[in-house]
Parts: sequence; structure tokens; C-alpha cells
Amino acid sequence: MNYQRVYHAFIAHRRERQPESGERHHVFPRALGGTDDEDNLIVLTPGDHLFAHVLLARIHGGSMSRALMFMTSRQRYAGRTSRRHYEFARREVSAAMRGNRLSDRRCYRVGWRHSPETIRKMAAAKTGRPNKKLTPEQVDAMRARQTGRKDSEQARANKSRAARLSHERRREQAR
Repeated sequence: MNYQRVYHAFIAHRRERQPESGERHHVFPRALGGTDDEDNLIVLTPGDHLFAHVLLARIHGGSMSRALMFMTSRQRYAGRTSRRHYEFARREVSAAMRGNRLSDRRCYRVGWRHSPETIRKMAAAKTGRPNKKLTPEQVDAMRARQTGRKDSEQARANKSRAARLSHERRREQAR
């Protein structure tokens, strides 16, 4: 299958009927030298955005496959890899984030915000503590401790059981 032709036809069709809101997509990806110019950007629905990245991964592989993996493997999208499921999950998360803007400072979750009371508590907890930066030696030591680390039998059994239950749950939902 000629994925390049399918991608160009898909983008041309979506340029004609862009949604009012959605996700911005770089037609020519920035990772491959694309720019942020308006003619290189298009607004797509979450499902169309996922489909565009599936096609780019088929065409280019490499960094485009990593982008697709990132889109589909984030915890909030776990198990939702079809276009419809991804779109549903993305809209669901967006709606939840819109209703949870509590202050002007961003939380570690994109779109979520801490309340002013929580911000005061965090500031008070940090008062008097130095801002600790790790040295390159400390970073190397941390990496070395994690390299070659294997899960215990119990951890592997737990992961296996969780995957099996998730698979069964998805199969029941599909019925």
C-alpha cells in the first residue's frame, strides 16, 4: 500500500473541512525538518490526528513511530488505540481538564491547576530547603543502579495478571 499517497489525500481532504477545535498537527513533521508556519499546520479531530500519525509511522518509521507510541501509550490512553477509542478518550480528558482550572499556576499535569491554598501549602513546605540539583556523577550513579534491573517474580506475576484482566475487560466492553 502506498501510505504516502494515502497520507497526502487524507491531509488534502481534511484541509477542506477542518473542525473548529481539535489538535494541531504538523503536516510535515518538525522532527523531519517541518516548521511552525501556518501552511504546515492543520487542525484535526483527535481520531484523525491519531490516524495521521499511524500513516507517518508507516511512511517514515523512526521518530514518527516514537511519536505514535507516545500518543497511544500514555496512561490516560492505555488500551485505546483505535481511532474511535482514542478520540473518545481525548475528548473525555479535555473536558475533565477544562472543568479543573482552579488557579493561574499550572500543575504537573498539563491543563490541571493547583488551588491557591495548595500552592501556599507547597510554598510553605519548601521554605528553608535548598533547591537541590543533581551533579552529573549523581545522575550517572542513578542510571547505573537501574541498568540491568529485573522485576521480581511477584512483580512479573502482577503485571501479567493486570494485562490479562485489562484484555478481558476490553473484550467484554466490545460485546
